[in-house]
Amino acid sequence: MLSYGLNLDLKYEEAEKASHQAIKLDPKLTDAYNSLGEVLVSQNKFKQAIVYYKKALEIDPLDSSPIANVGEALYYLGKLDESASSLRQSLKLDPSAFAYAMLGEVLRKQNKLDESIIAYREALKLPDVILTTREGSIKWVITNSHAIAHNGLGLALQEQGKLTKAISEFESAITFDTDFTTAKNNLNEAKRLLEQQRDPKSPITDDRNHVPDEKDEPLVKILRSTAWIRTVLQDDNNFVGSGWVIKREGDTVWIVTNRHVLADRRSQELGKKIEVAFFSELPNSQRPRYQATIEQHNEEPDLAVLKVKGVPPDIQPLKFLTGRVKRSTNVKIIGHPITTNNPWNTADGKVMNYSRYESTIPLDANVAEGNSGGPVVDDQGQVIGMMVSIRSQEDVDTNRVEDLTGIQPATRGVGFAYRIDIIIEKLRSWGILNKS
Repeated sequence: MLSYGLNLDLKYEEAEKASHQAIKLDPKLTDAYNSLGEVLVSQNKFKQAIVYYKKALEIDPLDSSPIANVGEALYYLGKLDESASSLRQSLKLDPSAFAYAMLGEVLRKQNKLDESIIAYREALKLPDVILTTREGSIKWVITNSHAIAHNGLGLALQEQGKLTKAISEFESAITFDTDFTTAKNNLNEAKRLLEQQRDPKSPITDDRNHVPDEKDEPLVKILRSTAWIRTVLQDDNNFVGSGWVIKREGDTVWIVTNRHVLADRRSQELGKKIEVAFFSELPNSQRPRYQATIEQHNEEPDLAVLKVKGVPPDIQPLKFLTGRVKRSTNVKIIGHPITTNNPWNTADGKVMNYSRYESTIPLDANVAEGNSGGPVVDDQGQVIGMMVSIRSQEDVDTNRVEDLTGIQPATRGVGFAYRIDIIIEKLRSWGILNKS
């Protein structure tokens, strides 16, 4: 997302207020309408954003920036033909890395891979920071267009079966944006596919002989019942999160996680493919994966339940706490943070506070993206909560203007977990758990 003259450290409310004030002072200021649209896009308010982009175009129909931004908003609304048309119109007026990168995204989602590759490569030929406008006045723009172009190029090449080249593009994307977690997830998946291509015997179908004994790994039962979840989004990007087994019947288990683990952050579209894996000491390329279906999902509270069949019998539901969570309780957070290459990471922490008027519990722990949906367990191995969000010094206010695709940095710091009673209440209302 382009951000003309907009302080990226402002909260959304402050940024909106600043744009409205600028419009009040000068109703003909196209930048103010454009910036207001960008703030709204950052909050996934795409239809409202388009209204303000079009106000900017009423003042200056030849300003390429709001035209490109309309194309971005239309993309997230799923109006791909209209999005492509708007982006091409912008490119005719003033070619930019942003517009080409977005056009590449649109074309790839339309499965026009060769055309998308051309668009991505055109984006990489252009500078990613533009300082002058058509009129010659100074503006500043911050985008991650080159990172997006490399990542999209990687996905297109992977779809064409060119895994080695795809891996190189994902690595380039991360070089441009070291906090580009989606590119990191895509890179890990491409490497796994390449390893499997080189070793057709993998993966192993039964991993129980590769699970350590409890005497060697005291947390093995909790680790084994904590799921690694991979969601393939509608645009083919990979999102990785956590979940944990809440119920079992025969060879079928139900896994609770966050809805946002299964959905695109901008469009809120649910993923088109969901896989889960369970803890073992096998390498990633050999670890078995299981197809999952979404049984229930809800935006508030941010919860979802997956159903998985054919699961080994040693994977059992975790026990959960009944009663109040005590302040200063020592906890372990199990999950798959993007900050480490090793999944099933254990972070030690402490409950900072508890309020029966709040649905979440603040935790003092070193957590990152990928921990979402993971269980928070006490010293007795009881689940007291489930990770849902992360705050750090960098984004403690949560309301930050985001980049082209809304990808948030991998954060480290204070975590927030849903209280276990909030989760159980919702699972009972869905009929996943008995109401007794």
